[in-house]
Amino acid sequence: MIPHSEESEKAVIGAVLVDPVVFEEVEGWLRKPGIFYKNNNKIIWNRIRTMAKENKPLDQITIYEELRENNEIEKAGGGLYLSSLAEMTPSTANAQYYAKVVYQKYVQRQVLQTSAELQKMSEEGSFSDTSELLNKHARYINELQDLQPTRKVEIGDVLDTSFESIITSDDIIKFGIPELDDFAGGMTRGEITALGGRPSHGKTTLMINIVDSLLAQGLTVMVFNREMRNAAMIEKLVALRGDFKYSELRRKNFTESDVERLSKIKEQFKIKYKNLIMYDDVRDLDESIREIKRYKPDVVIDDYIQLTKVDINKKDRRFEVEEIMNEYKWVAKSLHLAVIAVSQLSREIEKRIDPKPKMSDFSESGSIEQVAETALFVFRGYVFNSDDYSEYAMELIVGKSRYGRVGTYEVGFNGNRCKFYRDEESARKAA
Repeated sequence: MIPHSEESEKAVIGAVLVDPVVFEEVEGWLRKPGIFYKNNNKIIWNRIRTMAKENKPLDQITIYEELRENNEIEKAGGGLYLSSLAEMTPSTANAQYYAKVVYQKYVQRQVLQTSAELQKMSEEGSFSDTSELLNKHARYINELQDLQPTRKVEIGDVLDTSFESIITSDDIIKFGIPELDDFAGGMTRGEITALGGRPSHGKTTLMINIVDSLLAQGLTVMVFNREMRNAAMIEKLVALRGDFKYSELRRKNFTESDVERLSKIKEQFKIKYKNLIMYDDVRDLDESIREIKRYKPDVVIDDYIQLTKVDINKKDRRFEVEEIMNEYKWVAKSLHLAVIAVSQLSREIEKRIDPKPKMSDFSESGSIEQVAETALFVFRGYVFNSDDYSEYAMELIVGKSRYGRVGTYEVGFNGNRCKFYRDEESARKAA
């Protein structure tokens, strides 16, 4: 027998007919259009919800007229059925209980349907890999959980939490680069920082410097390497440490002494980077969100978001990037963590007279600049003009800062050391 409770469905609708105020009390459980099982009850309830959204009065007469004008009255059971629902409801005291029963029966039906679909996929092997199967399962569960009514938040609890946040600095996470922290004010838990740059301008190197600093602060960091292998990131962290240049690590002409030093560094890294979680084999957004919810890190870094796969049928990549940003915004807010979204910039930047990046250069989506709390850019003039710009200079541009200042400042940059310096001269000496 398919799970449902016709009597509970009737009782909920009858309670609203008797006292329209009840609608506000039960609507939280009954937001899904197909949550009622009996088709006539479904038609009546959906019409009531539409009327409520349009701020129309709810009573037996107005609901009847709306059903009639929309040619739904016969499918809804007729005027006599509507009257019987009101008559069979002497009290509205238990309306929320009946609404919850209707919700629970709907969940049971959806679980049965979903289980059958997943079983069929498993038996037929109609999925690319197990991740797709798990992602679909997780998405179904999340959709059902989202149907639960939101909990009433007491103002006292809000004030306690808010004032504690004001007094302490727990919500603020420092980048670890003094000038950047001075300009942007650090990162805020619950918010997104966007980091953009064209290829070879050092955005991944900046990301790695930030990762090193965050771990030194005792924070847990999760990195999704969409393009770079985890091993390549470790190479850059070794170069950042200072024992080897990045070019030396890439050539791999190691002496016995070098191998011994690398072995010691590996053991040190096991302690220093114990709170670093890295993935280079996760492409799906759903799978990424699942890992974030599983480990609940302090900071999540996605390098870079244009390579993230979204399980939505969108022809325009802009809408996919918008979905990614919105999902990260929600998970940052709900899990009280900070997100750094590394983004490619439009290649149109290279055709301009002034190639310095600006907000509109974020590739494929204006949603990045809209959702992000802070927008950072890296710019190396040397890439465009090696005659007029120094190889060891870089500009860090704060294009947007909700809680800090916007502006540009020059720092030293040494790509072979994978490191930022206070000034150009220091970076040059490190070469």
